[in-house]
Amino acid sequence: MRRASSRSRRCNASASSRPSSSRSSISSVSGRPSSSRSSPGSASGRPSGSRSWSAGASSRPSSSSGCASRSRWRRRRSSSSSSRARPCRRELERLRAERERLEEQREQLARQREQLAQQREEEQQRLAELEQQRREAETAEAAAREEAERARQEAQEAQQRAEAERKAEEERKRAAAERARQERLGDLRAQYEAAIKRVVENAWRRPAEFSEGETAEVQVTQIPSGDVTNVRITSCSGGQAFCDSVVSAVRKASPLPTAPDPDVFDRVIQFTFRPEAS
Repeated sequence: MRRASSRSRRCNASASSRPSSSRSSISSVSGRPSSSRSSPGSASGRPSGSRSWSAGASSRPSSSSGCASRSRWRRRRSSSSSSRARPCRRELERLRAERERLEEQREQLARQREQLAQQREEEQQRLAELEQQRREAETAEAAAREEAERARQEAQEAQQRAEAERKAEEERKRAAAERARQERLGDLRAQYEAAIKRVVENAWRRPAEFSEGETAEVQVTQIPSGDVTNVRITSCSGGQAFCDSVVSAVRKASPLPTAPDPDVFDRVIQFTFRPEAS
């Protein structure tokens, strides 16, 4: 752009300087008739004939020839000025076209910058939306994981509670069954001991020195078939005859009644022998 403006200034300067040279040429051309006019003056100082005067008079330019020369000069000046103005006009047109082209490029670049700025803003907005969506997805995923973990813990706790309740219920049932069994075994054991006492009492023979109210604690060792293997009196409130009569009665009662339940059977049993008053 600077080169084009400098060229325009040089073109204008050359166009303005050329008419001055034309003017000087005009003055030189106009000076010639003046010199031709002065020549007769110089010649007038010397005697000369009529021919010389006529020759000088004939060399003086007429008014018609001066007008013709001036018109020719104007035509030459006009043609030279127009010929000089044509390149300057073309240069100005070229510079104007160049300026318009540069202006159009500048506008196009401005539009491109605007488009790029808009695209960058849209891209930043899109990235911000994607980031927001990613954060929301992460938050939702974390909430889902927490919910799943909470549900798993609740299910596990519920399962543990159910298992604990089941075990507690089983334990209660087992304890109840055990209590019922122990009660039943207790009843069976009482019946079993009563049966043993009965058969021993039936086999007992009252000694002559027996007194009412005498008792004896008897320990009997037996086998599952009821056969007695050993009898021992651990304590006795009567005399020796009474103690011996009890041992003799247990041996006579062998085999003892069998146990109604295997859990009732004891290899060593102990009971109190107290004969009924007769």
